[in-house]
Parts: sequence; C-alpha cells; structure tokens
Amino acid sequence: MGVLSRPMPSSFDPVNQPEIIAPVPIRSTLGAAMRLVAAEWLNLLKILLLPCVLFGLLELLIPTAPAVMPAAMVANSAAVSDNWLHDNTPHLLFALLNVLLQCWLAVAVYRYVILGENSPNWLPVYHPQVWHYLGRMLLGGLIFFAPVGIAALILFMLLPTFVAVLMTMFALLGMSVIAVRISLSFPATAVGGDYTFRASWRRTRGQALRIMMVNFLTSLVMFLPLVASVIVVAVIGWAAPPLAKVLSFVFTTIVQVTTTYVVSALLYAHFYQDKSVVTTAEAPHVL
Repeated sequence: MGVLSRPMPSSFDPVNQPEIIAPVPIRSTLGAAMRLVAAEWLNLLKILLLPCVLFGLLELLIPTAPAVMPAAMVANSAAVSDNWLHDNTPHLLFALLNVLLQCWLAVAVYRYVILGENSPNWLPVYHPQVWHYLGRMLLGGLIFFAPVGIAALILFMLLPTFVAVLMTMFALLGMSVIAVRISLSFPATAVGGDYTFRASWRRTRGQALRIMMVNFLTSLVMFLPLVASVIVVAVIGWAAPPLAKVLSFVFTTIVQVTTTYVVSALLYAHFYQDKSVVTTAEAPHVL
C-alpha cells in the first residue's frame, strides 16, 4: 500500500471518472507534503542519496570546458563545430546521464510514495517506466519550449528588443499554464498508467491557477534549505573545493526532487484518485 492511498479498485479508470473535481486546497496540499516528507525523509533519502553521490563524483571528474567560444573559432565554422564539440563532449554526456538520473529518481519516488512499491534501499530499483517517463518528459519539453522558442525568434526579428522581451514573457506565462494543465501526466506515467496529456488537461480544467500557486509556494519552501545548503557548501569549499562541488550537487538534487515529487504525487492523488489531498495524507504516520 502506498503512502498516499488505499488500493484502487480494478475497475478504476481515471480518464472516465466524473469530471467534477474538488478545488485543490493549496494550504492543505503544502501541509500534507511537509508532513509526508517529515515522516518519510529517511526512506526518501535512501532512494536518492547513493545515485546523487555517484553523479556528484562523476561531475567532479569532468574537466572544465570554455564557456565562451574564442573569436578565432567563431570566424571559422569548422573550428567551431569540431573544437566546441570536442571540448564539451563530457558535459553533453553528463547532461544526458543527468536527465536519465532525474527520470530514474522520479519514477522511484513516485512509485514508492503513490504505490508503496519496493522497500526503500540504497539503490533505487530500476523499472521500465523510466523510459516511458523519459519519452513523456521529452514530448512535454517539446510542447513547451518549441512554441516559445519560435515565437521569441520571430518577435526579436520584427519588434524592438524591449517589446519583444515583454511579449516573450507573456508567451512564457501562457505556456506555463499549458505545462501545468498537462503536468499530471508525469506521475501517471511513472506509476504505470497510459494517461495522455489530454486526460490531464481534462481533469485540471479550471484549476491551473491553484496548481500554479501550489508550485510557486513549493519553490518558496525549497528556498530556505537550498540557501542553507549553499552556505554549508561555501564554508566547506574554503577547505575542500572538490568535496563542496559534490555536496552542492547532492544537496540541491535531493531537496528539489523530494519536495517537487512529493507535492506532485499529492496533486496526482487529488485528481486521479478522486479524493481530497487531506484525505490522502491521513495515514497515522503522516499526520
């Protein structure tokens, strides 16, 4: 049994559930998330710690590449393509591996919190849903970034810079609403449901602003532990810069993954299991 829910009946069909869904209780969602993290922090740490440490060490081994291309390289397109790719290949590989890590951790956390699958151990259990989650994430990124990128390119070509920047910000805000409306598809994919963006769009109708407020407040909640980790890492950095670099990656990833995915799991429980967030968090060890 998952942290959030009782077993769902075999006839449960989230796509065809009644369309009338109670508004997301913003304060209760955050409160339930904090209680859940407080109750399950050790199990979540077991899921996240070892992969984060291993990737932090991997990042430490990657040589620093030049962030800006020299003017001589810009003048020679062949040099740009060959030298830049050669210098940045380790970083590109690490970025790809980091994306896979995020998908792996997301699926592991979602399946533990929502389904109660597998006892937490020091290495997240691999599940084939990682690849489905990766595909859904890439498709979601394409839906979000492609229209904004194309619109920004056209705006900066046709309009003064200030106007183009302002209109691009409005475009980002509009696409953020779309991103929120399809966001439930990700935890649904992680737990094995073949749930489309359309299904998420239907179930979040009229609740985009509430979900955006939950996400905004979640970012504020993450701010304090992230600031604390930056201070600790900065102090350690005076004596051991390599250790500080590893700890920075580990702390940041654990804080972001834990807070973001727990809140997302609660939203999933609210919309797809047709129960209020407070009800889903009423297990004695959570309250």
